[in-house]
Amino acid sequence: MDSKEESDDFDDFDEGRPPTQMELVAAWIKLLPDEPPMPIRVVNAIVKAANLVVEEMSQPYRPATPGMGLLAWIRCDDAGQSSKYMLWKLAPSPLRYQCGRGDFSDPTYQTYPLDPSDFGRCVGLLDAAPELRDSLPKMAECEPVWAALVAAWSELESLYREESPSGNAPKLYARMKSIINETKPMESV
Repeated sequence: MDSKEESDDFDDFDEGRPPTQMELVAAWIKLLPDEPPMPIRVVNAIVKAANLVVEEMSQPYRPATPGMGLLAWIRCDDAGQSSKYMLWKLAPSPLRYQCGRGDFSDPTYQTYPLDPSDFGRCVGLLDAAPELRDSLPKMAECEPVWAALVAAWSELESLYREESPSGNAPKLYARMKSIINETKPMESV
């Protein structure tokens, strides 16, 4: 199957509504090889997965909001990799296990925010759970990039709050990129 056919499989979805369970099942089955015949357990797994996707898509968006607290933030839709890492490092032990750990022991795991969206999710965590803000300096102990970001946090957060309402944050991105590149000169962002 060529890439044109694969992309056509998903072009049947109506962009004005989420896909139905059967639309998902049909599209996913088209992506699988025809030979050997597909066991019914695989079809059942696809149906089960489609049901989960349809159920999640029917839920309302759950934004991070100031003062919502850690438990609510863990369940919100504005949590990303770097903000979950912050929670893992800054929150009390019983709470941090509720958001899933990620593989923070893997040295290739990216723990710091790379762009304004990542940074915004970190700010969202601190706004949602202000009690963590005083612990932010602990992030500097994690790795050199975190140390550099924490040292410039108030500047970065000011840029974020200035630019984020527009949906575009070029000054914040440039400053973050500069900090990361200065800290990790051999890598590019």
